[in-house]
Amino acid sequence: MPIAKVPTIEDFPKLHTLEVDIDRFLNRYIPHPRWHLVPRPVAHFLGHRLHPPKKVGNVLVMFWSLIGVFTGLLIVTAASTHIPSFQERGVPIIVGSFGAAAVLEYCAIESPLAQPRNALFGQFFSALVGICVAKLFALNPNHDNLYWIAGPIACAAATLVMILTKTIHPPAGATSLLAVVDPTARNLGWFLLPVVLLSSVLILVSALLFNNVQRQFPLHWWTPEKLLPTIRERDDSSSTDVDEENPTNLSMPEEKAPDDQQIIVAPGQVFVPESITLTADEKHLLERLSRRL
Repeated sequence: MPIAKVPTIEDFPKLHTLEVDIDRFLNRYIPHPRWHLVPRPVAHFLGHRLHPPKKVGNVLVMFWSLIGVFTGLLIVTAASTHIPSFQERGVPIIVGSFGAAAVLEYCAIESPLAQPRNALFGQFFSALVGICVAKLFALNPNHDNLYWIAGPIACAAATLVMILTKTIHPPAGATSLLAVVDPTARNLGWFLLPVVLLSSVLILVSALLFNNVQRQFPLHWWTPEKLLPTIRERDDSSSTDVDEENPTNLSMPEEKAPDDQQIIVAPGQVFVPESITLTADEKHLLERLSRRL
């Protein structure tokens, strides 16, 4: 009797190449940074550099990591201890996952997982998912005996959300888990969201201060890809402002075709007016070109 072949991922070419990139839709609405309009000292502590900084030895990394982790976590614990509404609701001194977040934000600052988009939105989405899962399980009369199942479900769902939104932040996985399995965090309910947001913002602000003394943080605020001016910004001005810090800034030609006849291919973005109809193969080709820019 012949042995049936076990299907592999190669047997499903469409599934193998399936990709969901949310930035294809979001980046067209995210304004490109105009650092030349920001005072240079402020831009410096927001991570902007005219030239890449020199590499520092691990001794300086250890020093600033020590100072940053201690001070950043101290600010969070001090804030949670002195906010009356936190005390009234029995908020813990600090959510345990921020210990891991501090290591990322002050030590591994070059990691894509430590950038502001990941640190803020990853924690928020994970806390939201954890709270929703806890609320759903609380509807069951026997919920106290089911949280051992709810915890893994919350962490897995939070991981899926972070992948889809490109906000992967490993400590946030612990946040979603704690929101379900830790009784103190679970009893906070929706109030856990402002607790997590405040802690994330305080960690980020202190990281901007300490990490930019001799290093650079963040490497990007939203995406490492270059954000181009939106179509509306291009239409509002006859010529693009020249950035003194980026002389290669693109400018639109003075004479151009009407907007309803232009197809714009930018990094990670394809703009096709409604007046132009493309086949599926043509759309796929343009998307491939945008990913290679």
